[in-house]
Order: sequence, then C-alpha cells, then structure tokens
Amino acid sequence: MHRGFPVTKLRLLQPILQDSVFCHHAALSTLSSSGVPSQARVVVCGGGAVGVSVAYQLTEAGWNDVVILEQNIALGGSTVLSAGLMRRLAPSFLATQVLEYTNQGFDAIIKKGYDIGLHRSGSLSLARVSDRFIDLQRQHSAAKAAGFESEMMTPEEVGKKFPYLHTADLYGALWCAKDGFINPELTYAAVLDLAMLNGAKLIQGCLVTGVNVEKGAVKSVDTNLGSIACEYFVNCAGLWSRDVAKSGFRKIRVPVHPCEHQYLVTYPVFPNEDKDYPIIFDMDERMYMRAHNRGILCGGFAVPPKVAFPGRIPPDFSKKMLPEDWDSFQPILERLIQRVPSVHLAEPLKLVNGPEAFTPDGRSVMGESAEVKNYYIAAGMNAKGTAAALGLGRLLADKVTKGSTEFETWELDPRRFLDMHNNRDFVKARIKETSSWVFAINYPYREDTARTARKVRTSPLYSSFKAQGAVFGQFMGYERPLFFVTDQMNALPDLDFFPATFGKPAWHSAVEAEYHACRHGTGLIDLSSFSKFEIKGKKAVEYLQYLCSNDVNVPVGGVVHTGMHNERGGYENDCTVARLQENLFLVVAPTTQQTRCRKWLNRHLPKEGGIGIADVTSSYTVINIIGPLARDLMNNFGDMSQAAFPFFTCQTINIGYASNILAMNITHTGETGWALYIPNEYALYVYECLTKAGKDYSLTLAGHFAMRTLRIERFYAFWGQDIDSTTTPFECGRAFRVKFEKGNFIGRDALLKQQTAGVTRSYVQLLLEDHDMDTDPWPWGGEPIFCNGNFAGRTTTTGYGYTLGQQVCLGFVKNIDPATKTILPLTSDWIQNSKFEVEVAGRRFPAKVNVRSPRLPAVVAFEHPEVVKYVTTQDDETGVKKFVKKMAMEI
Repeated sequence: MHRGFPVTKLRLLQPILQDSVFCHHAALSTLSSSGVPSQARVVVCGGGAVGVSVAYQLTEAGWNDVVILEQNIALGGSTVLSAGLMRRLAPSFLATQVLEYTNQGFDAIIKKGYDIGLHRSGSLSLARVSDRFIDLQRQHSAAKAAGFESEMMTPEEVGKKFPYLHTADLYGALWCAKDGFINPELTYAAVLDLAMLNGAKLIQGCLVTGVNVEKGAVKSVDTNLGSIACEYFVNCAGLWSRDVAKSGFRKIRVPVHPCEHQYLVTYPVFPNEDKDYPIIFDMDERMYMRAHNRGILCGGFAVPPKVAFPGRIPPDFSKKMLPEDWDSFQPILERLIQRVPSVHLAEPLKLVNGPEAFTPDGRSVMGESAEVKNYYIAAGMNAKGTAAALGLGRLLADKVTKGSTEFETWELDPRRFLDMHNNRDFVKARIKETSSWVFAINYPYREDTARTARKVRTSPLYSSFKAQGAVFGQFMGYERPLFFVTDQMNALPDLDFFPATFGKPAWHSAVEAEYHACRHGTGLIDLSSFSKFEIKGKKAVEYLQYLCSNDVNVPVGGVVHTGMHNERGGYENDCTVARLQENLFLVVAPTTQQTRCRKWLNRHLPKEGGIGIADVTSSYTVINIIGPLARDLMNNFGDMSQAAFPFFTCQTINIGYASNILAMNITHTGETGWALYIPNEYALYVYECLTKAGKDYSLTLAGHFAMRTLRIERFYAFWGQDIDSTTTPFECGRAFRVKFEKGNFIGRDALLKQQTAGVTRSYVQLLLEDHDMDTDPWPWGGEPIFCNGNFAGRTTTTGYGYTLGQQVCLGFVKNIDPATKTILPLTSDWIQNSKFEVEVAGRRFPAKVNVRSPRLPAVVAFEHPEVVKYVTTQDDETGVKKFVKKMAMEI
C-alpha cells in the first residue's frame, strides 16, 4: 500500500497533487478562473476537513450534484495543523456516536485502498485526582454499554503500557484499545478524492459573498466568480463560518471563533515505532501527547486560553501558523517533563500554533439554520475537527437527504442559540472558558454554571433574589436561581460557592428545605425564562389544532398541556397553550425552545396568512406560587376556590394595585399552584405583595433545583432533558394527551401506526436501592440501565427524592436481545417482571421500576377529579381513571 492514494486512482489526481499531499494548482486554478457552474443541487462553502466530509457523505448518499467552494486552497486551514488524534469516547452519547461514525468512515476509506496513516495504538486517559477517576469510571461504564473495548487500569498497569511515564501520583487510568491517530492531510485528501470521484466538484479561490433567499428558502449563492442557483447551501467555512453567515441580506447565527492551540514536536527520543506507544491524555495536567517519528508530540491550551485574531480573521489565512508563543507553552512543557522525565533530553523540532474554532457551549453547530430554510451549518469543531468531521458530515448528510438522523441531535442544533450568543464579544468571552473544557472534568451543570459572559439576561427580580441568597445558573443566557443559600450554609451566594462534585452536593440541604416548602407549605419559583409566544388571528384555532396533538379548541380561559409533533410523531415541542380570547392564544414552551419553537411556528404558517406570532418571552416576569397552601395565599387577592378558579384555567387578576396579571392554575411539577404572568413594569411590586402576604403561610423562595427534584419524583418529563424529537407520546406515557378524534394534526398518521404496532422503548422511573447518598457517587444523567443483566438504555435526568427517600432516575429502556442485538417488542408486563439496575461510576445498583407517576403521600384533602391531570406519566388512560377512583375512595 503506497502513501496517500490507490495507484489506480493516482492518474485522476495528478494535476492537483504535489508531494503526495493534496494541493490545488493548474487544473483547478483553470477551473476557478473560468467561473462557477450556473446551478447545483448543493453548494458547500469551505474545503476543509468538515466541508469535504459533508460533500463526501452527500455523494455517498447518492446526491452527486455537489459543488465545494473554497476561498483559498482546499485542506489549507486547521486541517494541516491538526495533531491527528482519534478517539471513540466523548462526554455525551451523541458526541460518542459522531466519533464512532468517523471511525467507521476511516475503516471504509482504508477498505477502498487508501493509506491514511491510521494506527490504533490505544489511549490512556490519566487520573491524578479522585474526581477525575470517577469521571473516567463513568466514561468506562458508557463505553461498555456501547460495546467499546475499554478497561480501568492501575498506575502499575499504566506503566507497563507506557514505560516512560511517571505514574506515582496517579489514581489510575482509562484504557481505550481502539483509539489512535491518523495523518490528517492524507485522510481528508482521500475523503476529497472520493467525493470528487462520486461527482462532486471543487472550485478554489472562490469567495462566497452572499446567499440569496426567496420565500424564506435558499435560492442562490453569490461569489467573486459568479452566482450559482441551488436548492441547499451548507456553511462549512470553519474559522470564517460566522463571517460567511453574516454576509448577504439575511444574517444567520453561527457563534464561532478560534482560540490558539499549540503543540510541540521533538526530535527522536523513543527507541520504538510510534504505533507501539499509546496516546496519553493527561487531562489534570491539561495536555495530550503521542509518539511522532519516535519523538514526542505534546499539545494543549494556554491558561487562560488565548483568543486568536482579536479583530477580523484574515481571509487568506491558509496553510499558515500563528506565531510561536513559548511563554504560554512553557507551563505545558514543564508538566510534560514531569510526566515523561526523559523528554528533557529531547531537542525541540518545532512549536506549532494554530487556530481552533470554538462555540459558546463547547459543542459543534450542525443542522438547518433557524433563519433560512435549506441553509445548513456544520462548524465549530471545538478541537475535534479531524476526529469528528466525517461523523458530523454523515449527520448533516442525513439531515439534508432524509430529513432526520438516527439519533437526536438537539445538542448540536443551530436553533439552540439567540442573537446574544452570536455577539462577537460574547463569543470571545465565552470561548476562553469553553476551550478550557477540553481538559476539564465533566462535572454536572458545567454549562449552566459557566462563569463568563454572565448577567446578560435577567428578570426584574434578579437583584431581589440575589439579596436573598440566590445562586444563579444561566439557561439560554437567562439568569435563574438554582437554590438559595441558607444561614446554616455560612457561604456567600456566588458561583464560587458552587463546588463541583459527583457525590452529595453542598447545596443538598438548601434544596431539601425548598422542596419541603413546595410539597408541604408554599414556595415561590421564578419561571421567567420560559419561552412565550402570542398567537392571534381568525384562523388561530385551526392553525394550532394542526400543530398540536391535544385539543386546544377549549373555551376562553382554558389551559392545555400538549405536544407539537413532527411527521414521525416525535416531540418538536412540549408546551402549554392558554386560550386568552376567542382568537388569541399564549404558547409557553421550555426555555431552550425560544428559537426552535419560533422557527416551527413560522415554518407552518398558512400560505394565505391571517396568523400573527409575537415572541413575548421578555415581556413578562413569571412567578410560580406552588404548594398545598398556595390557594390560601392567593385568596388574599381574590376568589381562588376550585369553583371560581378550576384547574387548568386562566384568568386576568389584580394583585394590590397592579392589573392585567395573567394567572394560570397549573404548575410544571404536578403540585398545586399558580403561574403568574406579570407585565415587567409590575414585577417588583407584585413580588413584594406576594412575599408580604406570604409571611402568614411561610412562603419560601425556591430555585430550579427544587423544581427539578419535584418533577423527577412526580415522574414529569421535560423536553430537551427527557423527551425530544425522537420521542412519541406512547413511549413516554403521554398518549392520554393525544386527541385523535379532533381531526388531522402533524404526526397523526405516525402515532396511529404506533398505536397499533406498539412501542419498542418505554419511559421509566427507577428508584435506586442500596445507594448511600453520603458516600456513593450520585447518578447525574447518562448512566447505563441494565435489565436482567443486559444493557437496556440510559438515564436522562436524575435527582434525590426527598419524599421517596431514594435516588430517582428517569430514562428509557428497550428489550434488546443480548445475542442478536435485535430490539424486541416491549410490554408493561416485561418491564414489571424484569430486574433493573443502574450503573453509577462502575457500580451497579438494583432499582425498582415505575411506568406511571408514583402516588406520593397526600398533603391536602382530595378536591376534584381533575387531579387526574396531575398524574403526569400514565401507562394507559383506563388504568389512571381506576387509580384516581381508588385514591378518592381511600381518602
């Protein structure tokens, strides 16, 4: 096997080859100077690793009319500066699948005769601190569940794998046998070659100047060489993806900017071949290393990381490096010598400094833009470009050609951003932090408690909550109280107080007090961050009936919980709809849905018009008064009796001197309470009225951690955390909210089909047994679930149940045949008669399983049969009616 390309194909590429590495010269230059084709089905902007991967995957799917536009020369950006590391494990399930897709792509390319310099030498992820070791144990559990070959090793075993390492300070390490490294230039030159053999065209020296839109969809692309009419445009411009997205009339959000990434290459220091030594990820020392031409290649980021290109990114930055910065690399070099003492004898060959594109949350941007139909994005690789490009390209190709992917991709979706995230100053501030996450321990709530670019979106009550000891987290940039510091905690209410841990958190006692106030007294929770939209027009009912699976044609003042589904029956949104007037509705959706929901609403507007949509998220402060004494407190401001103000209704009320406050008799946890939608100018006054009146009812301020615990214990699913666009109501116990008899709605046919065929996975609640909350690591989500000893699924959200007195895990399970891996039909009997376990950081805990919301001890007298609506997860409607009748008789 020769270096680079199969002999049979070499002749096809000779005009554009130089020194066995892909270049672009006579033949392609001639093509570029002659202009661009008049039309193409797909135009891909960017000829780096991601762009050529997208083109390759599209052509592999049979879409051959693809044109790649590159402003400089292909594979001339960060691809040529990559260290070429290849991994199979990542912090999330989706990120791991992206890496697995890439690995499968590498194997496919090799089978076609290409040498890409692949060596599966294995990797060792070292743990110098105890929490890192727990983090690695969690990854090991995920690896085993996915069928990957991994092993936890002692320091002595680590020394045998890599004899030159200093191991005396280690707790241990995670060994991944199939990790390794590639030659990035050879690899992605091969990918480009295959894409072109499949029919894709590459045009270099072609600068995209704008994307033209007609009727909300991509129409054509303008370049310095002419215009191309196209159906689809894919922004894979890497470092320049944000600039490309801001060119033209319609601005697209792509919050990406580079940080400096340096690695050192030395002259030979090891006696054996590179493939004989595993890659070392010394995360606690914030560096990686591997053998390279018998020398060592070691890299990392400065502390704090350095933002590259403080101003505009030069358009001609191709096959170039940033200036060497030995001062910022010196700490990495010192740590390298401590870990591999023999390195001090090695002479440095070169120090490579290249830009790596990062995003504000440390995850790539992949999918269709929120602003323009058929405008797709694949960018922001967060230092995983060559290891993940082929996998990301496959996901995007599936999105374009099939309309969906094998897995939920919400964590990569461009619709997770607002305009503030695309603000260049915001991006630069945040990526200084997210680039440091490359080596950070994967603690829970890391993104929610980010420390940079904070206090941007706040409710009018922020200062009041802060004065009462609130510790805030940010969601979609919105500051929300997580919990309130108590006097007993003797700590300042600041993020510095938020100590990361995998075990019992320091805020446990504070959340416990808030939880009991909401369960047994009265609590006040700020829900202002939830997304809110007003829908109005003569056809508003018809429009929402088509979008929603529940019947929203209720009397004025009615409130409905409903799903909005895609054609596959999955949840595009899980929301609350209130009918305010005959032709006016308020839609309340999860915080993270603000962009996504607006796009979904816009996408399905009737062609004849007549519907108005207004995003009123920032117009209201929302206070949730929750708990068994909530009705008594609210009676201070009017008649809140069941007769006057029934469950699942809304009214406009006055509180003190403030008017036009929309009160809904609902909560989002299954407890009794009211959500008060307060015009912002009244917010502080209303808050003071409530807290003054609340003194007689022991009103307690509560944060979102208490709310999370309440809803997990009640088995209440949240969109984006438990359910997503791949989940149907039949799979998560919400079929009782689907009203087939009302007529057509999006997803109806798919749900009717599933109703007949049955489900292959089910949403369950698992109560861990034999778990010591004080000494054992806690479940935090993503833990493998085992049924009768076999892998069956993963947890979604978890929390300690203060009433149940146990760790509570929510998640989905499947009946997977261990021999064939076939997914078998799933029934309630199979679930109830099986033995379940949850593996937490390497240890399996037996678990009791529930398929419907558990009945918690009653704290108020049974009031009304409408309580059925608070049984939030049901296996079947008939069973729930029997349950409620039995409950009423017992009380």
